[in-house]
Amino acid sequence: MVQLKKSLYGLRQADCNWYNTRKSHLKKQLGMESSKYQGEIYTTGSDDTIIVWVDDMPLVGSKAQVTWMKSAISKRFKIKDLGKVKFFLSMLVEHDRHKRRIDLNQGVYIKNVLTRFKMPNSKWCPTPMDHKSKLRNRLAEEEVTVKHQYQQAVSCLTYAAIATRPDIAYASALVGRFSADPSTAHWAAVKRILRYLGETQELGL
Repeated sequence: MVQLKKSLYGLRQADCNWYNTRKSHLKKQLGMESSKYQGEIYTTGSDDTIIVWVDDMPLVGSKAQVTWMKSAISKRFKIKDLGKVKFFLSMLVEHDRHKRRIDLNQGVYIKNVLTRFKMPNSKWCPTPMDHKSKLRNRLAEEEVTVKHQYQQAVSCLTYAAIATRPDIAYASALVGRFSADPSTAHWAAVKRILRYLGETQELGL
């Protein structure tokens, strides 16, 4: 039996140790507190923000504040500055300083999802739902679709809706209600949303 002097990547306790170490340092050196709504978002009283995803940390603030945050973080951790955020959590991030605007787009993510479910060249739809369609629980005589495939597709739609595509939020939530026992009609509704995304890949926030 040996005692580790520091946590190793991949161990059961590694995530917890990394979280506690990072949180303690950001609070002590930068005076940051984690959000009560999302523990991996840290802010100061002046709205400087650090967003953490595993070991990626986009910094939000003025140029001087970002420089200060990088300096404070580097005192404890070895870091690599990758410059302006261009791609984060499957989102393309585009900056327009003249218009003071940031655009988020998931076009690449949507293309990958369509390819994953073998729909890259499917006929597109102008809307995510058919207004005449009335989805209900599967009846005993109705054909069952592949549950795990259905659930995976719904998960992909849900992430897109949460991140940059609120226009499919209602449709993705509706098909998600039937994940426990989906029918072929439910699967057809999911595929319609995917076809709609294929037609509107350029949309975002």
